[in-house]
Amino acid sequence: MNIKDIDENFALTKANKVLYEYYSYNTLTLEGFPWYSKDGELLRLPKCIFPALRDTLIETAYSCAGGVVRFGTNSEKIAVRCKLRKMRHSSGMPLAADAGLDLYNSNTFIANFRPEVGDDFINMEAETNAPKITEYSLYMPLYSGIESLEIGVLKGSEISKAIRHKIEKPTLFYGSSVTNGGCASRPGLTYPAIVTRHMDASLINLGFSGNAKGEQEIARTIAELDISLLVMEYDHNAPNIEYLRETHMQFFETIRNAHKDIPIIIMSRPHFNCAKEIDTARMRDIVKQTYLKALKDGDKNTYFLDGMSIFLKENMSDFSADLIHPNDLGFSIIANEILPIVKKALNC
Repeated sequence: MNIKDIDENFALTKANKVLYEYYSYNTLTLEGFPWYSKDGELLRLPKCIFPALRDTLIETAYSCAGGVVRFGTNSEKIAVRCKLRKMRHSSGMPLAADAGLDLYNSNTFIANFRPEVGDDFINMEAETNAPKITEYSLYMPLYSGIESLEIGVLKGSEISKAIRHKIEKPTLFYGSSVTNGGCASRPGLTYPAIVTRHMDASLINLGFSGNAKGEQEIARTIAELDISLLVMEYDHNAPNIEYLRETHMQFFETIRNAHKDIPIIIMSRPHFNCAKEIDTARMRDIVKQTYLKALKDGDKNTYFLDGMSIFLKENMSDFSADLIHPNDLGFSIIANEILPIVKKALNC
């Protein structure tokens, strides 16, 4: 039995299509897909490098984590029609995160649009109660891809592309499933989403769940982008400490050599599990060596965040869904730890 048959508050609010005029996502302000103009698809990596990548990494590139459609409208209701592609489910996350879209007005959450269980199509509406032109951000699913996406506004309403961010160049986050967004309950609650909302910055999320291994092909791809800041954490996905030692500093230096002045925040994995404390510390120490080497080389724009220091040891497991991935409260705390570093680095 579906819970909506017991509690009507869980029922989805279907959009009445006769009330709306619909606009494709690519007619509005699209963020999070730097190669869209070249490939014409919602991909988080350029297709030209696919031959050099593992199949599992290519699969994660089809998920839309960090993708955002921004627009302004005076419509008092907003509808979403979305056909999902390569839809993915996980036992640790709800459909609202795996396959849903979050609507925000600045830092205020408005609605989550999601499919019915078993469906791959979203057709929902939400009230905004904003009769004047208001800016909105629509966050895309964390683990599913998108085939088509339309935003509906009430007929007769205005809709336009969004105004520029305060920080014009995108901020880029590279890392493991923690950066990808596992196990947030909604797309807008990942730490990269929280940080960029507070900074009024665009987001490129290159979190590749289980597949962030510090490959040089990915480092060179990031190095080609014009970005304002990089956050990198991938020791979770390193198969062993030797692999991390061989790749971490090299990954950092490839990007630093191309971007002499941008702030780079090096983060070790958030720590939740006392049973894994020794292993986590060993990985953390390798990550920190990259930071210390940068300091020794005179790099004044590299920062280090110790993932083992983010949560209080007494109750750190409460901030995780499974002793590996943060829950919503965990993501909020991580964001609050990173924000002061970002603000200092960008002089905000």
